[in-house]
Amino acid sequence: MTDTTTRPDLYWDPYDPEIFRDPYPTYRRLREEAPLYYNAEHDFFALSRADDLEHAYTDKTRLINGRSDIIEYIKSGVEFPPGTVIFEDPPLHTRHRALLSRMFTPIVARKQNDRSSLNVVSPFGWVIGSNQTSSNWARIRSSTVRWIRRHAPPVASTGTSSS
Repeated sequence: MTDTTTRPDLYWDPYDPEIFRDPYPTYRRLREEAPLYYNAEHDFFALSRADDLEHAYTDKTRLINGRSDIIEYIKSGVEFPPGTVIFEDPPLHTRHRALLSRMFTPIVARKQNDRSSLNVVSPFGWVIGSNQTSSNWARIRSSTVRWIRRHAPPVASTGTSSS
């Protein structure tokens, strides 16, 4: 990786719609002239070469995701609730991902489709927010499940998924 650049004639801004009308000349210049680019206006660094990105994804000590990869989240200083897997770093993320991966295998998905469906997301998606789902799903009590079954509208199952 080469030195960071703040060259005034080379500018990349993820919020500039003009750049995204045809971003490829800018991407090419970033790769050639500024593989590690610094945007002073928004105070962030960006990598532009595939090899550098691949190395960054495997650097678990210096380049972490615990504060998000979204500039607004990072700058806001927001603290994500424990158990929000997408914003965890190793080793905790690795443990949670290993547990979750067992729940979403093709065999498990097929078994779920074969059962009579209980659609919790449509009628109650607003109750169980996505940021709480990963941390609380395993702790839903049977009384909660019974309540959902009593109050959820019946869902017709066609045996196929629509994606």
